[in-house]
This record gives sequence, C-alpha cells and structure tokens, in this order.
Amino acid sequence: MTEIMSQGKTIALVDGFDDGHHLTHLRNYARALLQMGHRVIELLPDPEPVRQWISDTCPEHADNIRFYRFEHPRIQSPSWRLRNVYEPLALWKSVGK
Repeated sequence: MTEIMSQGKTIALVDGFDDGHHLTHLRNYARALLQMGHRVIELLPDPEPVRQWISDTCPEHADNIRFYRFEHPRIQSPSWRLRNVYEPLALWKSVGK
C-alpha cells in the first residue's frame, strides 16, 4: 500500500471560475493533494493567484503542480432533459482539448 501511495497520481482540478469560494477550494484542494504526494494540474482562468499562494504556503511542493489558463465555455444543451448529462460531458470534452 505504501508503494502505491508513494508513486502518487496526477490529478486535474478544473474550474472555470477562480474567485470567491472557487479560489479557496482550488488552493486548499491543491495543497491537500500535493501533501498526499500527488501531482496536480490546475486549469483555471487566471492561474497566478493560486501559483503564488502555493509558492508561499508550500514551496516544497511547487515542482509538482502545473497551471494552465482555461476559460469556461458557455455550452447549451440541445434539450432541457439532457442538460445534466450533455453540459458536463461537453465541458470535459473542452478540457480534454
């Protein structure tokens, strides 16, 4: 079990909004994952505030996190009934690109 944990996983945190509680969540989730030994990729509109916070708060983990600019696309579902499935899938498709 410790061998698996020491390898860590690469985890992507994606948020099209990076203000208010979104910023707080992005910072704290990243710090917790880094402290557990994982690598983190964050996709958000303005990565600089989180990058700075990580380098100030836990500089020993700064090499294990990458930041990319990501704008939240406005995706409209073709059907009201499909909105809970279509919109998240379309968003993840956009993230994959």
